[in-house]
Amino acid sequence: TIQSYVAFMRMPRLAACLLFGYLETCKFEFASSAGAAGGRGGRDALSHGFCTFVSSAGQVFSLTDADMPARSALRTIVRGLRCLAHLPASDWETLGSVKTARQLVQESSA
Repeated sequence: TIQSYVAFMRMPRLAACLLFGYLETCKFEFASSAGAAGGRGGRDALSHGFCTFVSSAGQVFSLTDADMPARSALRTIVRGLRCLAHLPASDWETLGSVKTARQLVQESSA
C-alpha cells in the first residue's frame, strides 16, 4: 500500500529558492555522512516524510531518482500548482480547514 499526502505552501520566490537550496544541502550532507547507511529513519528526518517537492516555478527536489516525477507529469503538476496559487482565500476556505506553518509547528510542539 502506498501512502501519500500533499502539502501546498504559499511563499515568496526567495523563500522557495531558499527552501530548495536548503533541501539540496541537507540531502548532500546526509548522503556524505556516515548516517546515510542508517536507512529510512534518517531519510524521514531529512524531509519529514516528504520525498518530492515541486514549485510552481518548476523547481524540483527529490530524495532519490525514483521519486522524481516524469517530465510529462511535471508539466501537469506545475500547471496545477499555478492554478492553486491563484485561488482567492474564499475558495481555499471551501476546501476545509487551512493551517499556517506557524500553527502546525505550535501544534507539534504542544
